[in-house]
Formats: sequence, structure tokens, C-alpha cells
Amino acid sequence: MAYDEDSRSQLFDFLLSKGMFKKWDKGRTVEKIIRDLPEISNTGMKENQTYDLDNTSNSRKNTVKNTMEIFAIPHTVSTTKDILAEDETYVELMEKFRVMKEKFDVKLFNGTEKTTEPRAMGSIVSFVPAANKITVKVAELEAMPFGKRELWLEENVWSKVRGSVNCGFGQQHAITQLKTLVSPNVNIDLGATDRYLGNASIALPIGTIVPVRDQNAPANTLIVGNYNYMELYYIQEPSLVPVPAPIRGKAFSVEMEASCLLRKPDNFVVITFDYTAA
Repeated sequence: MAYDEDSRSQLFDFLLSKGMFKKWDKGRTVEKIIRDLPEISNTGMKENQTYDLDNTSNSRKNTVKNTMEIFAIPHTVSTTKDILAEDETYVELMEKFRVMKEKFDVKLFNGTEKTTEPRAMGSIVSFVPAANKITVKVAELEAMPFGKRELWLEENVWSKVRGSVNCGFGQQHAITQLKTLVSPNVNIDLGATDRYLGNASIALPIGTIVPVRDQNAPANTLIVGNYNYMELYYIQEPSLVPVPAPIRGKAFSVEMEASCLLRKPDNFVVITFDYTAA
């Protein structure tokens, strides 16, 4: 059976608040899950400005923010001053990178270990070179000779480990996943080199998928994302921050600051639900 008005509203609120698209419960259909959104200025939104989608309910006040959410996870590694210990520091550091990425993969959207800080759209790095991907940086460190690696840790007095989470229905594999969720029988082939939708749109029986941009997000749409399709990037070089040393050794704090944009061009899509599933 179709959702009633209250159920549709609750589902819409859930999708917006979680920032993800969930598969519908078996046996249910989707019937015009639509709510009017305010007009979006061509100049974009200002920092920390939000869309209030429910003025009547303080208990369910959902927003779509044109900001970034900042998640910081600090870790500390220690070492003595000899070369062997420096290598141990490197091993610890690489493990911390992996732990941090795992934490983002698992805990980013469940409300734990999370602090939020709004950032303006102008501060966003839209496209990070492939060479700055965390997987590339880790591989570079792992490939370094023992002595060079130790010097690299010593000479690069880093300031902070910083990463940007690139969320993406706009990416090919995410579009494919979205297709399987809403319409398994529709074939979408963006081609091996088409990483983003760009200005294209994809028509599905359930509606039309288009990239979200400040100037073109229409009314009567649902803006969704999927936390299963994110990749961690560096915005700047990784960092070790010296902290007060323990007895007979050095100490470094390793911190990652990652950001998730709730509405990012090319990476999120708008879906307009315009029919009742059969």
C-alpha cells in the first residue's frame, strides 16, 4: 500500500536528516514523497544558512545545509629518539590513518565521535588531485626506504592531518547503486571515464536524477546522499604535531579533520518522485 501523508512526511524527514537514500520497505510503494523547498539564490547560500523544512515542529526540525561538517579525530603516538623508534612511529602513524578512515566509514553518520563546525561554500576544495588521495600518500610512505622515511617524518614538521570526504551519488558506482535501489531493471552505463554526471541527467521510472547546484535545485525535490560511497582525501599534507614529550622519548599528536558537504555540486543529486510505484 502507499504511504499516508504522515508516513511520507516522516520518511522524507528521515532521509534528509540522515543524508542518505534507503531502500524502501518490502511491500510498500512510494507516492509523491515531495515537500516544497524555498527558492535558492543564484549567488548561493551564506555560511550557516539553512533550509528549515519544518517550521511547525521543534522536535523534527530538519535542514539542508550549504555548509561543511567538520569531524576531528585526534590520536597520539610516542617514540624514543633513536632511528628504530622513529620507524616504529611511522608504523603507528600508518595504523592511525587506517583507524581514522575506518572510524569515518563506520561512525560518521551514527552520531558518535562527531563535532560540527559550519564552513562557507567558498572554502571548499572542489577537486583534489588524485596524487593527494590518502591511499596514494600511505603508499608513498610505505615505499620509502627506511632512512628516507625517518627523515621525511622529521623534516616535514606537519601542522595537521586534514581530509575531505567526497560524497557521491555523482560518481559512477554510486549512480549504479542508486539505480539498483530505485529501479533494478534500468540500465545505466556512464562509461569507464565518466566519473561525474556533469550537466547530464538520468531519467528513471521513479523520476529524474540531476546534479545539485546552487542555481538549479528546483522546488518539490528530495536531496539525498549515500554515506556508503565516500572517499577520504587530503586537503593539505598530513601532519604530526609535537606535544609535551614523555620521559625518554618524543610524542606526536596525529589529527584528522574531515569534511562532509551536504550539498556539493556534482556529488549529490536531486530526485523528484512523480509517480506511484505499481
